[in-house]
Amino acid sequence: MSIQIHKGRVLAGSDFDLQPVIIRDGLIETSDTCQADLTLDAAGLMVLPGIVDIYGDAFERQIEPRSGVQFALALAETDRQLVANGITTACHAVTCSWEPGPRSLENAQRLLEALCHHAQTLSAEHRFHLRHEIFNLDAPSLSLDRVASGRLNALAFNDDMDDLTHNISRRSAKLGRMIKRTGLTPADDAARLERVTARRRECPASLARIAEAAGEHVIFGAPNVVRGGSQNMGCPDAGAMVASRLCTILASDYFYPAMPQAVFTLVRNHALTLAEAWNLISAHPADALGLQDRGAIAPGKRADLVLARMSGLGIEVLATIAKGELVYLTDARLISSAASHDVPARRAA
Repeated sequence: MSIQIHKGRVLAGSDFDLQPVIIRDGLIETSDTCQADLTLDAAGLMVLPGIVDIYGDAFERQIEPRSGVQFALALAETDRQLVANGITTACHAVTCSWEPGPRSLENAQRLLEALCHHAQTLSAEHRFHLRHEIFNLDAPSLSLDRVASGRLNALAFNDDMDDLTHNISRRSAKLGRMIKRTGLTPADDAARLERVTARRRECPASLARIAEAAGEHVIFGAPNVVRGGSQNMGCPDAGAMVASRLCTILASDYFYPAMPQAVFTLVRNHALTLAEAWNLISAHPADALGLQDRGAIAPGKRADLVLARMSGLGIEVLATIAKGELVYLTDARLISSAASHDVPARRAA
């Protein structure tokens, strides 16, 4: 299958070019023209790298509504949502917890098997990002087995017991003995803790600066940018972190449409250029995952592309190409003809 995209503003590096994009056998080619099986007229549109979602659990909505869920159907619906939002690579954040239901060990195993079994029938590339609850003491062997087998694409350690264990410890006799050993009164100790916790907003920024200095990526949720702040008290404003260059990746978290819309928000607020903002959802997450074959539009790269435009709705995805195949299209007028157009490459104004 070969595709030529012409007349579009192509994001190439840090700028946009008016140049054709040639796709053959799933890869971007170097030639300026070709006789293509399919030609897309991208006049007035941006041609952008496919979105790489490093962390998202919105797929749980397709699993949770009913018991006895058929994972094939849930994955197919998730796949449609992904490509409709320009996401061509998605890391599903699958929680492996002690809880029953959608976040149980059994469900994690079933979802992993379904991902492996149906991978070739889905449009986007679906990857397995295991969120291992540190109090799930029965599951480490599963995690290690998956790492060794290469079936685990990303691993995160999660602690949803933090608030509970903190509250229990505050009521414990042991804590009283610890305070007594310090020579402080309970009131003095409480005041000290309040002073420390009052600075909790400084911690994410401090950690982000350390990560940036070490060359590590710092990830925030795209919904945080779109909403103008986090749902969780004490968490920093992701938009401010981006503007301070302390956020290098945005993830869908719980809402796939937030990824392109976060880029729109950052550009509208003059925090970043469009090219810089798009890197947060394409080149940077691809780099963090070690996926050097995607995240940018360049010869030899995998042909994962998005055709989009700015509108009153934000960044509107009109077409998505994944692995060199047109997998999503909202406007048939983009298909200009079966024959190619010889369009010389030239620099955008």
